[in-house]
Amino acid sequence: MNILIVDDNKDSRIIFREFLESSGYTVWEASDGKAALEIAMKTPPDLIISDILMPVMDGYQLCLNVRKTEKLKYIPFVFCTGTYLDEEDEILANRTGADGFVRKPIEMAEFMQNIQNVVMDAKDRQKEPKQVEFSKEKEALKLYSDRLVRKLEDKMLQLQVANESLAKEIAERIALEKSLRNERDKAQTYLNIAGVIFIVINSDQTVSLINKKGCEILGYAEKEIVGQNWFDKFIPAKTRDQIKATFDKLIEEEIEFAAYFENSVLNKKGEERLIAWNNTVLKDDQGKIIATLSSGEDITERRQAEAALLEKEEKYRQLFATVSDAIMVFDPVTCEIKDINEAALDLYGYSRTEFLKLKITDVSEEPKATDAAIKQILSGEAIKIPLRFHKKKDGTVFPVEISTGKFFIGNHLMLCGVYRDISERMRIEEERKEMEGRIRQSRKMEAIGTLAGGIAHDFNNILTPILGYTELMMDDVPKDSISADNLNEIYKGARRAQELVEQILTFSRRGQADYSVIQIQPIVKETLKFLRSSIPSSIEIICDIGPDCGFIKGDTTQIHEILMNLCTNANQAMEEAVGKLHVTLKPRQINYGEKTGSLFLNPGRYIQLTVSDTGCGIAPDVLEKNF
Repeated sequence: MNILIVDDNKDSRIIFREFLESSGYTVWEASDGKAALEIAMKTPPDLIISDILMPVMDGYQLCLNVRKTEKLKYIPFVFCTGTYLDEEDEILANRTGADGFVRKPIEMAEFMQNIQNVVMDAKDRQKEPKQVEFSKEKEALKLYSDRLVRKLEDKMLQLQVANESLAKEIAERIALEKSLRNERDKAQTYLNIAGVIFIVINSDQTVSLINKKGCEILGYAEKEIVGQNWFDKFIPAKTRDQIKATFDKLIEEEIEFAAYFENSVLNKKGEERLIAWNNTVLKDDQGKIIATLSSGEDITERRQAEAALLEKEEKYRQLFATVSDAIMVFDPVTCEIKDINEAALDLYGYSRTEFLKLKITDVSEEPKATDAAIKQILSGEAIKIPLRFHKKKDGTVFPVEISTGKFFIGNHLMLCGVYRDISERMRIEEERKEMEGRIRQSRKMEAIGTLAGGIAHDFNNILTPILGYTELMMDDVPKDSISADNLNEIYKGARRAQELVEQILTFSRRGQADYSVIQIQPIVKETLKFLRSSIPSSIEIICDIGPDCGFIKGDTTQIHEILMNLCTNANQAMEEAVGKLHVTLKPRQINYGEKTGSLFLNPGRYIQLTVSDTGCGIAPDVLEKNF
């Protein structure tokens, strides 16, 4: 079935075409009555659907011409109008020979039902044309002209009302635009005095607004920026494509809007400035994003300062981690340890987790002194403590030297302590003092030895003539005379004096001891046997001589003399001549680094002779003078 649509509105024709063709009809189109009549004369359609108010030839004239034309008068004719809506318009349509009258707007389902009814009625008439109800054509034209004039008058009235309304609307719009310009100028003033960038970027990536601060940062005049593609002109090439793609996705609402963003921009000098943006989007009445509004702060210097601070912090962190002294950071109020370095873990023996559960007083062997030092630091003094005693996880107590300081983390005051283990330093200092004491003792001995050597030399000078003249006189007197006995006693005394001089010379190292390989056990036993007769019986001598002491290289006389002197001193130290005298002789192995009293001996096997008693001992001030 072929349907001719006659309407000067192209959109209406397109809508009718799409709907009718989707229902299986063939559709022809004409924009006025004259064009429609020409199409119909060439190939008559099965149905004509026409608007009324059209240029050149309207719908009423078209219907009259169709009904007067023999070739066309049987074709069903339907008016579809949105202008002629009165009952009189419908009556006129029927009298001009129309088969149907449809008012716009109408639901398409209802429209199609009306079309089908018209087609069925035309079939029922068996090709009898719908009669024109005017007896004379002039009568029809007069009625048509009256309706047309009335419609024009209505249109004129509507146009007058519309013009008045439009004039009022224009006046209101002019006032609104003036108000908007004032508000815009005021807003622009506010934007220009703001200390941050304000910028609007349209959906096509061009700049539509920028304030004074933005121009200052970019180095351009406002007219050099507005209208430019923001990304092509002001974004560095290395990030341009990525940021541009992100902006396009935002405009298309493919990604969520980011309220905060940081990126670099290029100024007129080609320098990059880092901007922190706070963003929002602008939408039209349909809710579609048409632009972005952003405020931006130049944070270039701030980020550079932060980077420098981070670099410095990293250096201090590396120093903190690698310094050989233990470092602890702690809260001065709670004394809780907040941070430690690797050296502290190694020194104290705790794991990091264990350490951070401790207080600074937990590692101190002198917690009261630690509390006092913290108060002193809080009062404003940065102190250095030369000696404190701390304890390790295993309970070992050791000396430390402490340097302290304070600093702030945010608004919270923290204390920092640097702890140096001075055990080795104290050991070396102690050895140094002992060495100095031994040197002083050696110098004393050297001085006494020098004195003794001088005395021995003088004694030898005196004894030489005594011994020589005594021997000469003994040859001159009878051997059994009293004079011979007296000279013999003089000679014995001089010889004893000579032996004494030899001992003095030995002591002063001017004489040489007679060293030989000897076994010391018999010498000790013989000396103790001799002492037994000279020491009171109330003093018990306890002797413990090891059988496997072996041999030594020494001087028998000196060993005898040493043991005699020690035992005699022990006897004199026991008051009221009552007590016990212990003499022990046993082998001893000296290992590397082992200290024996004030002596440092080479590693090896030695024999240890010990003499002890139950007497009063030697007073410290006297012991210091011993040599």
